[in-house]
This record gives sequence, C-alpha cells and structure tokens, in this order.
Amino acid sequence: MKILGVRNSPQQLRYALVGWDGQSASLLNSSTENLIKMPVGTKEVSAQLYWLHQELNRVIRQNSGIDYIALKQNEYRRISESANSRTAAYLDGVVHLVAGQNNIPIVCKLFCQIGIKRDQALQFAEDKVGKTELNWNQQIADAVALAWSVISEVT
Repeated sequence: MKILGVRNSPQQLRYALVGWDGQSASLLNSSTENLIKMPVGTKEVSAQLYWLHQELNRVIRQNSGIDYIALKQNEYRRISESANSRTAAYLDGVVHLVAGQNNIPIVCKLFCQIGIKRDQALQFAEDKVGKTELNWNQQIADAVALAWSVISEVT
C-alpha cells in the first residue's frame, strides 16, 4: 500500500510517500523530493491553485500505485480567519480535485483525528515511519503522521 500524505501552505507543498508492506511503514521519499516551493512571483491565488494542480499531478504521475491521498487540514478557528487561511482552504480544494481526477480516495484529518497534538508530530512521525534526510520540519512531519494514521485506519 502507498499513501501520499499532503500538507499545504500558501508558500509550499510538503508531501510524504509512505509505503506499507503489511508489517512496517517506510518513508519512500526520505532522500528525494518532499518539498516543492511556490515559484517566486506567484501572487495571484488563481496562479497558485493552477501551480499546485500541475505539481500534484506530476507527483502522482511519477509515483504510480498511490492507494490513498491523506490531506492534513488546517486547524481553523473562525476568529483567526485570514487571507492565508482562505488560500490554504482553496489549496486543499485543489488536492480534492486532483484526487478525484485520478480516482484516488482522499482522507482528510485534523490533529485530534490523527491522535496527536501538533507539538507531538515530529517525534510521532519519526518513531512510526522515519524522517527525511533534508528539510525535516513540522510540515513534513504532519504529512508523515497523517499518512501513518491512514495506514493504521485501513489495515
């Protein structure tokens, strides 16, 4: 089984490809691409959405056999809604669109649905699956932890 864990932000896409062989999980892209930065000068929301659509489809084309896409949703609170949180919601919508276009089931979760708190994600992800050789941070750990939670849910 292969899960594509996705964590969006208005500046970049973080993704983890987590494989499950029936006994253990492995981070398939631990030493390869896991961070895609928004091109400099891409300010219009429509351009950002188009960019994510293209990049996510590329990732799926280059990594055949993805069984699920796992999307880490933002922890929204109405009082803190901002232009960035709205853009993040639009970006999440693109992930849903790409999943549908590629006939890949999508699972969306908040931290409480993963079973951890935000400050536990780094250690949780490393313990359960492993960490990337480069660019290891909270966002990629979120994607890894989310992918693990989907594996544990469907197996």
